[in-house]
Amino acid sequence: MKKLLLFGVLFALLWFPLVASQPSLQTSSSVTPDNLFPGCKGFLTISVMNSGTSTAKSVTIRINPTLGIKFQRYEFNLGYLEPGKSKQISVSFEIDENVRKPNLVVFYTVTYGEVPEKKTIDSSVGLTITEKPQIEVAAINFTDEELEPGDEATMHLLIKNSGLCEARDVSVTVDFDNSPISLVNSGNVAYLGKLTSGSSKATSFQILVDREAEVRTYPLTIQVSYLDCNGNEETKTYTASIKVYGKPEIDVILDETTNFYPGISGRSEITITVANRGVGSARFVSLKFDSDLPLMKQQEYIGTIDPDDYESVDIPVNLQNVKPGTYTLNVTVSFKDPYNNLMVKETSLTIIVPQKTQGMSYTIYVVLLILLAIAVWKAKKFLKQGK
Repeated sequence: MKKLLLFGVLFALLWFPLVASQPSLQTSSSVTPDNLFPGCKGFLTISVMNSGTSTAKSVTIRINPTLGIKFQRYEFNLGYLEPGKSKQISVSFEIDENVRKPNLVVFYTVTYGEVPEKKTIDSSVGLTITEKPQIEVAAINFTDEELEPGDEATMHLLIKNSGLCEARDVSVTVDFDNSPISLVNSGNVAYLGKLTSGSSKATSFQILVDREAEVRTYPLTIQVSYLDCNGNEETKTYTASIKVYGKPEIDVILDETTNFYPGISGRSEITITVANRGVGSARFVSLKFDSDLPLMKQQEYIGTIDPDDYESVDIPVNLQNVKPGTYTLNVTVSFKDPYNNLMVKETSLTIIVPQKTQGMSYTIYVVLLILLAIAVWKAKKFLKQGK
């Protein structure tokens, strides 16, 4: 009997630690920001703590999909969780713009342990959706799709309330941030009154692009101010951009020909002028030449030609075995506009190789000078006799 009692005590002493030494997990969660509304973004934080006496293995968190809210991720593997320790995850989410429910509930499950002793903890967190206006600039467009320096156009704005309640005293303020774009015959504020939930209103501003404006993108700041459902004043700032276009217009002109006679052994040249008559700079300008004349250069790189500027290019030609006549010089100009679009201009120029004129001999020059001298002498003599 004593042996049985002793065996029972030993068995209890060995079994009790095995039973008592187990993990015990608790969860907690929170949502930021506190003020959630349709279309907004936030973060869900879930914490898991092990208050047991042994390590929890294979700890995972799974967020159940919820209608009206989209999470960046839905499953997380935390691995091991030692006694007295805690781990947490933070995941971003976005509320659907079309949500019309005042409350959403997100369910999530924590699992740990190995099969067949795998355990689960089901929990949830509530999200309160605030009924407030959600004002946005839904569209920006211009009467002229490609604004150029000196252009005047109308800028149209569409303001939309995608929130759950009405916005009152809505006003729109535009600021071109010291750019060469200005307003014409109007102030920079437009008043829209009230916008009910889901409604939109349009407004417009007349703008002018300065003639000296550079061809590039300029910033545009739009501020929308309004009163929410509770009479609180709200202001939202949106940033946009306005592109000022200006295409380069390249012309190739025959300037002059030098030492251009058939059979000449010296250096002959064709000089052309490449001019930019547009309002945008031509960048990475390169030229290729093709002709039925024996050119001694087939290409040339210029670089940048600004508006109302030009570059001259000399093209050497070998005329030693060329006959008089009419020839063609084809010039292909490749370049990029200020927005990096590739452009090509092809021009054909007519080149004339004239007949070589024969000069008068030295003897003829001497004879002519002698005859001129005799004529002058006789004229003076005649004048004296007349007196």
